[in-house]
Amino acid sequence: MSDDRLLVISVDGLAPRAITPSTMPNLCSLARAGGACFTARTIVPSITVPAHASMFRGVPAETHRLVDNTPLPPEDGAASFLAAARTAGRSTASVMCWLPLDGLIEADAADHRVAFAAGYDPADDVTVTGHVRRLIDEHRPDVTLAYLVATDLAGHSHGWDSAEYIEAVRLIDTRLGELIEIAGPDAGVVVTTDHGGLGRHHGEPVIETLETFIVVRSSAVAPGSVWATASILDIAPTVADLAGASPDPLWVGRSLIGRQRPIVDHLLELVGSMAEHSYGEGVDMLQHSLQAAARAAGAGDDQLVLAALLHDVGHVLGEAGEWGLPEHATSGARYLQQWLPPAVVEPIRLHVDAKRFLVATEPDYAAELSTPSAETLRQQGGAFDAEQAARFAASPYATAAIALRRCDDGGKLTGARAVPALDTYRPLVERLLS
Repeated sequence: MSDDRLLVISVDGLAPRAITPSTMPNLCSLARAGGACFTARTIVPSITVPAHASMFRGVPAETHRLVDNTPLPPEDGAASFLAAARTAGRSTASVMCWLPLDGLIEADAADHRVAFAAGYDPADDVTVTGHVRRLIDEHRPDVTLAYLVATDLAGHSHGWDSAEYIEAVRLIDTRLGELIEIAGPDAGVVVTTDHGGLGRHHGEPVIETLETFIVVRSSAVAPGSVWATASILDIAPTVADLAGASPDPLWVGRSLIGRQRPIVDHLLELVGSMAEHSYGEGVDMLQHSLQAAARAAGAGDDQLVLAALLHDVGHVLGEAGEWGLPEHATSGARYLQQWLPPAVVEPIRLHVDAKRFLVATEPDYAAELSTPSAETLRQQGGAFDAEQAARFAASPYATAAIALRRCDDGGKLTGARAVPALDTYRPLVERLLS
């Protein structure tokens, strides 16, 4: 078995796009201490009870036949990961603040079981944390399952991208920090979610609701690891694997353990893959990134150098057209934000806005743009108006974004002198990741 003790935490409705080192320092630190995938997928329907049935029991909705939050028993015949752990001789515990989720776990699956219904309140998370502390202090179960709810409540009440939601995200991270401390430094920890959300709902089959995450700290996972893809169906097999239990034959997913790779390798591979694309520029996008990074190196700012190296990875994360992916700045920053500091990520997020700002404020700037940059400028909304320009200028990362933009514009030279090779930046990536 991989870990003597294991704590599994499901955070209801925690959208990965809300996770950054600023909003969730404990979760991001946990990810860097082990492995993570922040582009995982849930099932359809992306509703709490069906999604947790798939999380706990490793089967899709068409198998367990749960389609809404009606508290019905699953029809799949599959074991939950807690039942699998008990079959393997591990002691188990669960703490649920919503009874329909407790009903997804077999009656004999938890040696120690806490289930309560206090009104589905954000304060429930404090109560859950207290019960987990008591169970671990008194019984030291091998596998403990806990459920937190504040993010889902805030999403439904205020919207998944509201200020209130972000505040709930911060509070959840505080609870996660307490739970990680309770588990202890040698325990395995798995943190995941059931769905994201859009507006005040999460039933629609769109990326904002379907994108989930999994974070694993374990002796079986080297620090700084990543899974490029994962599914909510992989949770049960992964937990069973970490608990030294055999997978149920009905489970559809498979364990993530052994399939992780270093995040450094993954990021450098993403940049390297851009050698296959030019999007109309005179150089391929790998050469462009290396030229931009070499220009940034002259400023003596390591964070700007890494931002320049990674600023265009968003192009290879979606369906790019002739001129690339217009929203590549947003998608690239979103992909990197859990791993890297804001001083790297936010200039990447803003480097298209910096172009729009410079077109609006520097009379000669537009004429200096390459043809692809001019074409995408139209797709990206054109020059900022006065209000947009003022709002951009007030951003704490505006200066860095403009510096990155200058490196971007100057990194498209054909026949340019040789620049450092991609692997030259490996130590820099490792240092800023840690």
